[in-house]
Amino acid sequence: MGNFILQPQFSQLTLIRSYSMPFMVCFVLAMAFVVAQAQQMQSNISHGSSLTPTTNSSWLSRSGVYAFGFYKQGNGYAVGIFLAGIPQTTVVWTANRDVLALLGYTFKTQTNE
Repeated sequence: MGNFILQPQFSQLTLIRSYSMPFMVCFVLAMAFVVAQAQQMQSNISHGSSLTPTTNSSWLSRSGVYAFGFYKQGNGYAVGIFLAGIPQTTVVWTANRDVLALLGYTFKTQTNE
């Protein structure tokens, strides 16, 4: 009988290459997902935006559950945090609740330069 030598069909390098490609694809997809999530987590308030009592606007939280802004209270406007997306204003917190804001009040974002 002759001598038989068993040799692997694939070299170790080929084996590493065959496992690295699916890993790289998964890694790239995971990184794309992380970047997309990070972009969604950016602030909802842009620099230079403003709120006034008469515009009925507010700044939404990242989750969209809460909003910050002016809301009608009695004969004036109050400033606070309230539940967003529901018809009846449900206030969570009010700033200086005993003093109503005047119509000329404005909240404006700006940078410290």
